[in-house]
Amino acid sequence: MTKLDELKERISFLSKLFFVIIGLFVLIISGLVSLYLSDIINELFWSGVALLFMLGCANLIVFLRIQKHLREVGEI
Repeated sequence: MTKLDELKERISFLSKLFFVIIGLFVLIISGLVSLYLSDIINELFWSGVALLFMLGCANLIVFLRIQKHLREVGEI
């Protein structure tokens, strides 16, 4: 497998991971809104808020890696 093909596969995997994380982000936000509207602010709500923060950081890392690999493809 050439370096270009390997980079394309990594970009493909990372872009799919990026959209999966966005999907999880949307699902967790809808759950948090549901808990908030039901006036249930408990440990589950706050763990969801913390998970949103972690997913946001993970999404940023994935995005930066996609950019890095795209720059490498541009150099080839």
